[in-house]
Amino acid sequence: MNSFSSSEIIRWCFFLVPIALGAILQGPILSEPTQPSYSSEKERFGLANQRSPIGREFFSLLPGIQYRSSNLIINAPNGSKLRMPDEEISETKFFMDIKSRDFHFGEVWGVFLLYQNFDFDLTKQSINKSYGGFLSTGTNVYASSNRVNDVGTEMKGNITSLMPIFYIGDKEREFFRIGLGLGPSKVHMKGNPDFYNGWNAEAPVLALIGNGLLSDKIDRYGDIALLRNGKPESDPINTYLLSNLSQPGNLELFGLYQYSKGNLDISNMNGYTLLLISQYAEGNLNPLQILSLAAVSKSDFKLKEKYVSSFYFFFEIPFYDVTFRFGYGGPIYYQEDYRLRFHNVDLSVFVPIDI
Repeated sequence: MNSFSSSEIIRWCFFLVPIALGAILQGPILSEPTQPSYSSEKERFGLANQRSPIGREFFSLLPGIQYRSSNLIINAPNGSKLRMPDEEISETKFFMDIKSRDFHFGEVWGVFLLYQNFDFDLTKQSINKSYGGFLSTGTNVYASSNRVNDVGTEMKGNITSLMPIFYIGDKEREFFRIGLGLGPSKVHMKGNPDFYNGWNAEAPVLALIGNGLLSDKIDRYGDIALLRNGKPESDPINTYLLSNLSQPGNLELFGLYQYSKGNLDISNMNGYTLLLISQYAEGNLNPLQILSLAAVSKSDFKLKEKYVSSFYFFFEIPFYDVTFRFGYGGPIYYQEDYRLRFHNVDLSVFVPIDI
């Protein structure tokens, strides 16, 4: 059997490839007109007959898998600012959006309604904390001297949106689409963010350092925490306890009150901080008072549900029965003198089901 050298094989390829391409281009495969897969003349189609002809569906379910990253930036009334980026890989989960039928007006554009509902749970903060510039903790934040740390705080909530989407794309839904939407969102959130720029664990220890009566130190610390927490009138019970923190029983009541609201997580407390509080208090605080004092440094942050404006930009490409989508958006609004900005990025893979 004859063997061919690599140079001979290359020469044969240059000779045969043009002939093969010519045969394909002259054959009936591409010479016949192609019919759009989503033509209004066809019945239901798709791998499981989940698609309907254009204009015959009432709405479409978009179930699939989605990775969503939420970045939250809060500006407090007292000038403090915090940033809580989402670095959790576990944010990949099942989801389902709902969209209306397309209202295609021009040659390549139209509108539809999009409904989205998702939860967020942020457990890390971006802080500027390097322990005197010698030891930096956490992961870097791009183009910033800040670092992302887990300081025992949490912000969680839910965002529900219904937005009219203006899109550019073909009517047959076979090629890419680019869309931009603006509409109302219902936002609910609560948590215990740290407006001390990462020093929430050290704050109660620093408050006890120095001369003076322990009751005076605790009162001053309660007043500072009250100012830091934003608008005092949003929680009258919290305001009363912080304003009279050294009064008999108030420190214990504050800890129990925060625990009942889910803001006191003993498992995330720094044991070394609790030991230092006990030492600087010279044994004058019982265990419950020590836990309560350590919790004073965290904010009690809870905003009522509110309807705000959100925007959403997306780019999607269908591939047979599956659609790939990249989206970016979120609400930006003011509430109780706080300025809140969400930056949500989602990477989604879903199968449209026409109803």
